Amino acid sequence: MDAQKTERGMRAQAAGCRETWQERAPKSVANFCIDFAQTFVSLRVDFPASLGVLIRTTNRLERFHKEMRRTQHDIGMLHSEAGCEAVWYLLTTRESAKQQAALGLRP
Repeated sequence: MDAQKTERGMRAQAAGCRETWQERAPKSVANFCIDFAQTFVSLRVDFPASLGVLIRTTNRLERFHKEMRRTQHDIGMLHSEAGCEAVWYLLTTRESAKQQAALGLRP
């Protein structure tokens, strides 16, 4: 798939996410948007498509999603949408606090 189409699609998904959550969780959305453009750096590297599955990035967003999957696996089945939202909110809030502390934005 063309990197420009992929990037456009990802930006559209991010915009939809931002619109959906901005009012309910503005701090989480702001945290999500920090350095969002860095998400696309790996798309601009010219390498054979067959090697794509071997390439990983170490950005914070991927780390956060890995932590979310691990937590969901530890919990098991979430019994409701509200429960899933609560877990997502708590993890997002914790990650935001960790990043702000690392950047010196919190005393």
